[in-house]
Amino acid sequence: MLSCRSSLLMLSAALAACAPPAPAASAPAPAPVVVPAIVVNAPFAKTWDAFVSLMVEQQVTPKTLLRESGLIETGFSEQYYRIAEADGLAACPAGHRSLPEYSKLGIDVIAHVHPVAGDSTKTNIDLKPRFVEWRTTGYVECQTRGSYERSLGAMIKARAEQ
Repeated sequence: MLSCRSSLLMLSAALAACAPPAPAASAPAPAPVVVPAIVVNAPFAKTWDAFVSLMVEQQVTPKTLLRESGLIETGFSEQYYRIAEADGLAACPAGHRSLPEYSKLGIDVIAHVHPVAGDSTKTNIDLKPRFVEWRTTGYVECQTRGSYERSLGAMIKARAEQ
């Protein structure tokens, strides 16, 4: 005759065999990439004008332009990138992309342009892009890899320092 404890152990084992498998452990999210402020060797007014003229040239729609506070916020833009290029810009969770060779990324940017404290000949630019990738099931948030900020910052810097 089985004891009550043995019966419970056998019942637990039988129920465990019928239970669905535990979900697979998901890969940890990549650590956020922090790109330091870009230091531009030009006064605030020249740097601001360079940033805004670049936006106009690139046909980027500004959502917010507050010169007094140095805030620039772009409207959301969508673009198709080859997979390798998209993966170089943003780390997106694994999943089924809507197209086999391309990734549809959405990007918006918040920037803060401000003079370097105590030096009116230099300006700092802090760029914070947000990436989302469209999938067959909706969109997912992605983590920046820092290349977008460095590239955009270099273009603004080159234009302002001319």
